[in-house]
Amino acid sequence: MRARMAIAAGLLLLGACGKENPHPTAPADAAATVEAPNVFIYDAELPVPADFEAEAAASIDVTTYKSELDALQKEIGGK
Repeated sequence: MRARMAIAAGLLLLGACGKENPHPTAPADAAATVEAPNVFIYDAELPVPADFEAEAAASIDVTTYKSELDALQKEIGGK
């Protein structure tokens, strides 16, 4: 069984030899490509939930939680 699979794989590889790639991988206009800038973000700069707890505790209560939740869902694209 393994010998048959090896022979079949070899024949497929031989059949593919000499064929040109119909889809070139290089861009048509090399000047149009733009490199992304190197941006470094340090862990200390990333916001975490603890950064917002004091503000949330002061501004969200039983009467305002629904409007705050709706605003957050709208902000992230939900509902």
